[in-house]
Amino acid sequence: MTYRYDSLYLYLKGHSASSITLPFSCVERIIGRPLPPESATHAEWWTNESSKYPYNMQCLAWLQSGLRAFPDFNSQTVRFDRGERAEAETVHNGI
Repeated sequence: MTYRYDSLYLYLKGHSASSITLPFSCVERIIGRPLPPESATHAEWWTNESSKYPYNMQCLAWLQSGLRAFPDFNSQTVRFDRGERAEAETVHNGI
């Protein structure tokens, strides 16, 4: 994992809920810096495949926590799902 997103990993790992929804601004507070501009408009930034975007390893923060990320750009939030719900959403969205 990259040190920049370790705090997000620890935050997510500390929650046992099947779903966690956070405003992008909350993610920024957790990591202690602004998210990059592309995180607000590009689903690829929130990828659930670490091998797909090898230079964007932030996904390890949620993947290693057992979660998958689903951004909502209209509300500027990201939902992190674990387990079966994440798998069903992935199949439904074709991700």
